[in-house]
Amino acid sequence: MNLLTKRPHIVFLLFAVITFILGFNANGGIDINIHDTYYVMSNYHFATLISILFGTIGLIYWIVKKVNGNLSKRLNLIHVALTFGGIFLILILNEFFRKSIMEY
Repeated sequence: MNLLTKRPHIVFLLFAVITFILGFNANGGIDINIHDTYYVMSNYHFATLISILFGTIGLIYWIVKKVNGNLSKRLNLIHVALTFGGIFLILILNEFFRKSIMEY
């Protein structure tokens, strides 16, 4: 827990690399339905996008740490939990809805 609150940049940069590596093994895609249009994104491109997002967030946290900025431990924990929870929720919901859509 101390790593999440005191050094969140390490967590984000570590997961950026892990997500990018796991993106090479991904099959399938993510379907987004907006009105009458389906937007389809392969899991490789989604993993690359998430890696860029995590890398950017980690870089911003690292820059704030280097310029001796004070960050709230509670807000760091909330930000890390919501970011990873949101990405996890997107991936889980995609798996459930993709299987139900493929049945039609």
